[in-house]
Amino acid sequence: MARVPSGIATLGGAVFGSATARSHELIAADQALRMPLPLCRRVGVVQIRGGAGASTTAGAVTSTLARRRPGMVLGVNASPGPANLLIAAGLPATAEQVDDPVRLSPQRSADAVAGLPRTPSGAYALDLLAGADRRTPAPSTLWFERVTPVVRFFDAVVTDWGVRAWQLDLAQVAAASNVVCVVARADRYSAEEAAAVVPALLGHEDRPEVVLALVDVGGAGERVVADIVADAGAPVVWVPFDAARGRRRPVGSRTLSTRSRIAVRRLTTTLLTGGVEQ
Repeated sequence: MARVPSGIATLGGAVFGSATARSHELIAADQALRMPLPLCRRVGVVQIRGGAGASTTAGAVTSTLARRRPGMVLGVNASPGPANLLIAAGLPATAEQVDDPVRLSPQRSADAVAGLPRTPSGAYALDLLAGADRRTPAPSTLWFERVTPVVRFFDAVVTDWGVRAWQLDLAQVAAASNVVCVVARADRYSAEEAAAVVPALLGHEDRPEVVLALVDVGGAGERVVADIVADAGAPVVWVPFDAARGRRRPVGSRTLSTRSRIAVRRLTTTLLTGGVEQ
């Protein structure tokens, strides 16, 4: 099974262990998050069924990357409904997106971000459903049309795909991503359902990496991770539920619980490095 980066402890040890262990994890994660990348890292965040917190998770990952990456980070919303990555990342309600045609054939970084607002963390925000029907997800063809031309100008692109069917839709998510983050509730049924799609994603012709993020919405705790991790076939990161992240106006990371911040840092590091030891 894939391994998490060297020097990053298991979440349980980081949360409940000594201050030294927590400090070592944060230092190792920070170093990994800042390391140079040869190409843009395309992260696709998706859930098999609603209520797992994929948008909140995607927003937290985007903000973490934007604060620590030396280059530009792009957050893309392809998820319907009132909640999405951009809102979770703190994009002001008054922010306006201008569909500047120069982004379709950019020649420089300024062209790639023309007309795009920014979140408080500094991430650029692209809403594929701006001015469209928000009752249905953005088609994957729109992602390839709007995002593919600008990818090379960014250090990382994080896309909130929302709920997608495990067959055709997930295949398109895989084609658009270097790494697919499957978000599920941390209960046995949801975790096993998420783990069941891992072989199909890994077997896709584009060979994306896969990471499972189990959000402890119902308070199941890390017991589920202990049961699932051995057979998942992909790195599994347990994320404690933090109600503050899901507020209409997300709060700053400093007001969140320590274990919540550590979990998001660990998840972001795993998505960036692919769970390969550095």
